[in-house]
Amino acid sequence: MDSTLLRRASIPASTSVYLRGDAQADTTDIVCEGNSVRVGDVAEYRFTNCHANSPIEEVYKADLQRLVDAAVGGIDGVFLLLGLATSGTERSLFHNADDGLVILALRHLVSSLTERQRTRTELGRVKSQSRDTQRYTYGVKVRIVEVTDEKIRDLIGQPSRSGAPLCSLLETEDGVTLSGAQSLMIDSQEVEDVVVGKMIRAIGRSGHEGTTLAVWVDISQHDNMLDWATTSRLMLIKAPSLDCLTHDRDVASATRGFTTFKSQYTLWDAASNWSTQRPPLAVSRSSVLTMMLMGSLVHGSALMQVTAVLPVEGTPEVQKVLELLQKLGEDARVCSFAATQRRLLLLLQTEAGTMNRSEEGSRMETTSEEALVLQEQLVNMERKLMEGKMEQAKTVDQRIRLTTQLEEEKRKVAGLIAENISSQEAQLKAEERRIEAVEGLLSARAEALDALEEKKQVELTSQNDTNELRDELERLQQELKEKGALLSAAQESAGSLRDQQQEGKRITDKLADELKSVEVELAKERARNEELSLQIINLAGKGVELERERQLAGEERTHVQTELASLKAALDSESSSLQERLRQAEENIEQEKQEKEQLRSELEQARCSAEEEKSNLKMRLTEEHRLQAERDAEEIDRMSIQVRELEEKLENIKAEKGNLDAKVESLQMKLDEKEQRHVGLKAEVDGLREEVARLEEESAQQRVEDRSKIEKLLESLTEAQPEGEAVLIDATKIDLVSHDK
Repeated sequence: MDSTLLRRASIPASTSVYLRGDAQADTTDIVCEGNSVRVGDVAEYRFTNCHANSPIEEVYKADLQRLVDAAVGGIDGVFLLLGLATSGTERSLFHNADDGLVILALRHLVSSLTERQRTRTELGRVKSQSRDTQRYTYGVKVRIVEVTDEKIRDLIGQPSRSGAPLCSLLETEDGVTLSGAQSLMIDSQEVEDVVVGKMIRAIGRSGHEGTTLAVWVDISQHDNMLDWATTSRLMLIKAPSLDCLTHDRDVASATRGFTTFKSQYTLWDAASNWSTQRPPLAVSRSSVLTMMLMGSLVHGSALMQVTAVLPVEGTPEVQKVLELLQKLGEDARVCSFAATQRRLLLLLQTEAGTMNRSEEGSRMETTSEEALVLQEQLVNMERKLMEGKMEQAKTVDQRIRLTTQLEEEKRKVAGLIAENISSQEAQLKAEERRIEAVEGLLSARAEALDALEEKKQVELTSQNDTNELRDELERLQQELKEKGALLSAAQESAGSLRDQQQEGKRITDKLADELKSVEVELAKERARNEELSLQIINLAGKGVELERERQLAGEERTHVQTELASLKAALDSESSSLQERLRQAEENIEQEKQEKEQLRSELEQARCSAEEEKSNLKMRLTEEHRLQAERDAEEIDRMSIQVRELEEKLENIKAEKGNLDAKVESLQMKLDEKEQRHVGLKAEVDGLREEVARLEEESAQQRVEDRSKIEKLLESLTEAQPEGEAVLIDATKIDLVSHDK
């Protein structure tokens, strides 16, 4: 923001009066009512503010706070504190370490700039989507000086009171500036405490009431994103005691070296109009510097606040001070023409006094008549000069009218700019409030997201456990299928063995039939002895094959028994591991239930604390903050609704876990059914074993019967054949058959 137009505009000064009560003083002559002060029945003076025994904070808010806010907005400001030596209150207002006007102004200034830095930097981060954005920077430079007689002492640099001054006043086109003073710099909230401590020590080094204490505060602001920069100055001055303006002093000592300090506008000229019945007003050097310091800023048309601290006693002196404040409130500027005339008059009086003192060497004293003649001559000279200047004033009137019109236009422009500034500040405050609301909403959303993240984490863990159990059950089902396939293969092998046994039985029956046919044929045809012998040999070979098949069936039976034993052991181990995993899953589910109960209790405690905090806030909030409290209550209700939603989701998770338990129970039931099937298969295998044993017994009996039949057949053949050849043939065949067996 460019404050050039505002600085050029004519902004009148505002005045305040601070009345300090005294128990021993007569307070009937001075009455403070609203913003007016009445001194007995003589006069009534109106001011911007009127304070009576007010605390420092109230004086600050009424007189100085608007200057600090204007300085933050880029407008210069001046605060002048006046007081009588009999009151001493201006020193306490200005010098208090913790709650003085200077410290309060600095803390308020730094806090406002820091808050603006925070909000604008945060806004810059949101717009640029970067956390490293530093949009707004500021700097506050503080200088503190003390003016005593003709010396300007830097209180921060701690110069010697008796040494040469470290500072000097330089007159430029823009007024009077300070040179050579050390400064303190503040660019962040963290540096404020250190600088405030140094300022307290520097202000404590100030002297008595007759000195002038000036605090220069230069503010610089820069917006990196908008490429915007502004500077402003806030000046806090504690003037010397007003006794020097209300009592006569030595004119020569007061005006010595006065021509060194020239200023086009000084408030000293306004003070010189107080008295018309006594010689020109005498002032001290420090008060002249005070007026010139303040006049340099008034020349720039900055905001000005003049506060007087007066005791409620000494009515004539207080009345003069009130007249001064009344004039300052009407117009903060002083006509340069009148100032030049008064300076010329003062110089003539000084020269006359010097001439009088030089003539004292030749004669002892000057008579009162000569003094009156000299005074008349001075008055005539002043009248002639005034007449000469009146003609010039007439020619200047038209220029003054034009300049007045220009100033009126500038005032209008300044008013429009001020309205624009106020609207922009209102928009900025609304934006800051919106940003704060967005920050609160973002924090609430972050908390909700954290809760959802925790819920998702719980769901993921439960889902992972469920998937692991499902994979484990699928693996067990696959193993059971494989083992069922092995059982089916064993059943198929048992069926094939049964078929082989049936085939052996059929072969045995066929052998019996053949033996019967052989008996019939032997009875009919003895010539077929050789064929019968060959058939007997074939029958013997088939018996050997049957024996081999029986051995193979026994080996296969033992193999099936070993496989069944291994299958049973594997089933036992798998069932035990599955039971262990189910037990572990139940423990995990129980632990999750406990954690959810704990989370529910924490949520309940948070809800209770939020309700309690809500009730406390409702009790402490004032009328102007109730709307914000209702918004907070709505936010708390919304959070409670989210808590209830989380509880419902927890109930859903519990239901899902109940379904998972039901699935686990169903899987356990399926496992029990498979175990029952395994028992049934084992019973079937035992039945097969019994049947195989029975078949083996039947085959053994059949073999015994066949052997007896063969022996009988051999005996019959031996008896039927003649001695010799048949016996030989049969003996060789029988030996061959026995050898095969």
